[in-house]
Amino acid sequence: MENINMKNEKAKQVINDGYETPPVTEVIKEMTPEELEAFKRERYQKFIKPFLDQNDTQIKKKNKT
Repeated sequence: MENINMKNEKAKQVINDGYETPPVTEVIKEMTPEELEAFKRERYQKFIKPFLDQNDTQIKKKNKT
């Protein structure tokens, strides 16, 4: 819990310094290994997998013609 509060304070500091959101690289550096794995898994599910599925569908359509 203490670690999360420290991260929130760092995020608030970055926001107060003129950034609207903290850079992803800074957030990733501060993640625990468990948080990083969850982030990678979520990113794959939300962004990479749909892209690959869409690409696969386009290839199948192209092969049918």
